[in-house]
Order: sequence, then C-alpha cells, then structure tokens
Amino acid sequence: LGQACAFQASVQPLSHGARRSSPLAATATTEEPVLTLYRDTNGWCPFCERVWIGLEKKGIPYDEKLINLQDKPQWYLDIVPTTLVPAIEWHDENWDADTPGSGALVWESKDILEAMDAKFAETPLRSADEEVAEVV
Repeated sequence: LGQACAFQASVQPLSHGARRSSPLAATATTEEPVLTLYRDTNGWCPFCERVWIGLEKKGIPYDEKLINLQDKPQWYLDIVPTTLVPAIEWHDENWDADTPGSGALVWESKDILEAMDAKFAETPLRSADEEVAEVV
C-alpha cells in the first residue's frame, strides 16, 4: 500500500493557490500559481523544505508535484539534469501545464531561493547585511 500511495503522489499534482485553501500565506491566495515545485513524496528532504518555507514566507502561489525518490518518473529525469529534488518550473510564456519542462527550470535549493528573491524582491529571504547574507 505504501508504494501505491507513493506512486499516486508522484503523479498527482497538488495546487497551492486558487484551487486549495489553507492558512499558509502562499496557499491562502486566490492568485494563479506562478511556478510548480517538484519535491519529495516523503516530506523529509531538508532542501525541499527550505524551498517550501521560502515560498510560504514570500507568499508565492505555486503548484506542487511530488516525486517518488525511489522510482523517479522518466519525464523528471529528462527535465532536471541533476535528477535531484527540489526543482521549480516557472509558469512563464513558454510553460504548458501538459508538458513538464516547458517553462524555465531552476534546480538546487540555493539557486531556487536566489531566483525567487530576484523575481519577488519585495519580501527578501536573505539579510540586507552582506556578511550575514553570505552565511545564510
């Protein structure tokens, strides 16, 4: 049963935006998602959690697709060069919901957080103090 649930979770998108309500900042919005977060099915990956916390702190509406780390789908292996999670896909002008990898992709949690800070600068995740920012 565990593997069946993990498989279903790996192909079933979760939406954090207009189609789902939650007390969290990003999920309580009625705005359309601006990106898809690809993360682990188990919820224990610290790098995925790091990105998830950043999304919630910034209040960025997003979709979420869970990736089974023990049996990654081929489409995920094809679009993310490292084959690791997390990754995000921007819902940009090239993005097509039916074609994973059609939007701009960013992988590696630090790069994702920096991209989110660049695109949504009004709520910075890093300290304005350069010395502190480098450590974080």
